[in-house]
Amino acid sequence: MKRTLWVLLFLSVSETRTAEDSLTNNEISLHDHEKVSDLPNEQTKETDASATDTCCSQDLIRNLEMRLKILENENRDQAEKIRQLEIRSFNTNMELLQQKILITEIRTECNDKPKYAFAAALGDGGHIGPSDRESTLVFRKVLTNIGNIYNQASGIFSAPVKGVYYFSVSSFTFDENNSACVSLFRNHERLLTACDHNSADGSDSASNGAAIELEKGDHVYITLHAYSRVYDDYHNRNCFSGFLLFTL
Repeated sequence: MKRTLWVLLFLSVSETRTAEDSLTNNEISLHDHEKVSDLPNEQTKETDASATDTCCSQDLIRNLEMRLKILENENRDQAEKIRQLEIRSFNTNMELLQQKILITEIRTECNDKPKYAFAAALGDGGHIGPSDRESTLVFRKVLTNIGNIYNQASGIFSAPVKGVYYFSVSSFTFDENNSACVSLFRNHERLLTACDHNSADGSDSASNGAAIELEKGDHVYITLHAYSRVYDDYHNRNCFSGFLLFTL
């Protein structure tokens, strides 16, 4: 009898455990099913997030590419400006170099070129003339005599080299009865005349000048015409001057 009761009790406990195990297994299966059913939603969320990230990345890439193109264009513009500035700088440097060469050539030419010039006045002697003969005027007040080409004792200029010279002469007088007429001679040849005849105003003046070709040793001087009269004082109104333009 006791054995029968123990067998029944064992069977009852076994059935109870089997029922509990079955219930537990069912709960686990249901829980797993819920997890499996939730998995597609999570995957969808992850896919949507991934798609959003991809969209943002593509927009960022496009923006960066556009910015890169803008920078490349700006870089090309800057490079072109730099190239133009380099060309201008090169041209400016070439012009400066040419100017320096020209200045050097001019300086060399000026240094190598002989320098001759003179200017002389009658001085403070007052009236000179008149005379019944034409005579050489001696301009004794030397203002300039570079190269010592003018003889203040004789009033004669002697050409030191063959070339073209420029000469000028002026005459002035205070005389109502006599004119102020002078001439420039090359050797024995009359080339220029400056003359103002007497007038009621009491003063007369004249001037003349020209570029003249001379051989080395040629003489140039000024004469006072017959019956002419000139006047000079500290104003140096009567003047004889000349200088070398260029050699031949």
